[in-house]
Amino acid sequence: MEENWYALEQQIRDRLTEARAAARIRTLTAKLAPTARRPNAAGTTIVRLANWVLGRPMRSPWSSHARSPRCERR
Repeated sequence: MEENWYALEQQIRDRLTEARAAARIRTLTAKLAPTARRPNAAGTTIVRLANWVLGRPMRSPWSSHARSPRCERR
């Protein structure tokens, strides 16, 4: 069985050319496509804390709940 080195070398060159072209396309599309943003843990925590604080009803010093019966005992 005689080996055709020329044909084998040509197939290897064709595969390398295709692999380089695919890598070039992947690189270009990666630069154009928007990257997924990871959630910012600190920012999320601050937003949740602000929502929790602002979502609670404001307590006025003149409201009926401001003075508890325990504070009035002497």
